[in-house]
Amino acid sequence: MLDIDEWLPGLRGGTRRRAFAAATTLLVVLASHAMRETARDALFLSGLPATRLPWAYLAIAGLSLGAGLAGRPLLGAVSHRALLVATLLVGAAVDVVFWWISPGGASGGLFALYVWTGLVATAVTVQLWLHLAHVFDVGEAKRAFPVVAAGGLGGALAGSALASVVVSFLPVRSTGRPPSPSSPSLLPTTTPGV
Repeated sequence: MLDIDEWLPGLRGGTRRRAFAAATTLLVVLASHAMRETARDALFLSGLPATRLPWAYLAIAGLSLGAGLAGRPLLGAVSHRALLVATLLVGAAVDVVFWWISPGGASGGLFALYVWTGLVATAVTVQLWLHLAHVFDVGEAKRAFPVVAAGGLGGALAGSALASVVVSFLPVRSTGRPPSPSSPSLLPTTTPGV
């Protein structure tokens, strides 16, 4: 039988609980992103030429920089956890809006969806790690962050695997709308202890 104390010798009590909660959160965030990324890539490339991809990445980079600079004053006024939860909720709400307004797959909407997905993934990942930097002290972080990172790796793998299964059964345009990943985006807001 596997003894958790032998497997993770440095993680005890509250540190273990927080590490597993953080790993679960990162798992769900990255699984959600992998599924969203698959959907956005398929939709983008089915409706727009690949030559527009560099512009999408430049937009993601520019908007991420702008959002980071604009959000700096919030870091002192709002907790990292509250900012993370708010970003997840806004991300889910905007995802639902994209789902409702994009039945035709207009090129502007596909481009905006592509940029939005990258922007949300960047913001959520950075905010989660900033929050974890305040939750764990340096000694705890050395022991807990490999567990958290493993959760992220598991999420990326699980999300990609699930997306490949879904794509093999549903054609890209089967519903006429991009899938709304709002449910997976909301799951991390309910993860206790992080």
